[in-house]
Amino acid sequence: MADQEKNNVAVYSNRYNDEITFTHVGDEVAMEGGSWFRWGLSNDYSKAYEAYVADGGTEPINVFENLVHQYDEEAKSYTELAKKYQLLVFSSDTISMVDPSGGPYISLGMNLKQFWPKGKYQDLIVESIKFAPQPENVDKEDYKSIVIFKIKQND
Repeated sequence: MADQEKNNVAVYSNRYNDEITFTHVGDEVAMEGGSWFRWGLSNDYSKAYEAYVADGGTEPINVFENLVHQYDEEAKSYTELAKKYQLLVFSSDTISMVDPSGGPYISLGMNLKQFWPKGKYQDLIVESIKFAPQPENVDKEDYKSIVIFKIKQND
């Protein structure tokens, strides 16, 4: 829950009492604060699915995306389909989630309204995530990461 709210800025205190500041300007929300971040990239299934279809596979891609990770608990190994195609699944260059140490975890498609619990900031849907470049004149030890969320605001 946001600890304070003022116009387009909200400050969130995570479980380590780090202050994370969210600033909404236009179609972006900047998140500042936190020294350590975990982040993840989306999977790119295109090469794996292309090979699967070329080999006669008929499942739609949304089903294939689950099959390629399927583990057989009884056999204690991946299924034959998974073994054959999972090495063709690569990480894309699309950041799909960020999680500063202590929170908050934020992923694509998430609504940032929890940081603005009332008023006009009720529908801030994350469409993309990127890290702002670190300025050259700032020491890495002193730099706090800035994450930029491109958002779609429902009216």
